[in-house]
Amino acid sequence: MEKYKCDICGYIYDPAEGDPEGGIEPGTSFNDLPDDYVCPVCAAGKEEFFILGWKHFCSHASDPVLTGIFDITSFKRSQNIITVL
Repeated sequence: MEKYKCDICGYIYDPAEGDPEGGIEPGTSFNDLPDDYVCPVCAAGKEEFFILGWKHFCSHASDPVLTGIFDITSFKRSQNIITVL
């Protein structure tokens, strides 16, 4: 399962660990978190999380076309879209 990082404070949600203080059992995927789930550190909503590792998915800095296509820094899993910058 993929880990998700809060874009506001840097908290990492690891499905293997869950969020025991928030009542989230280990093994709970990010997609299965309640819609009203908030970051336990800064209270940001799910829409502020991104898949860890996707922010720097492509490093084609020498090719602006490829960079534009693959730069998914504003990807938000809860929106199920990829924004091409």
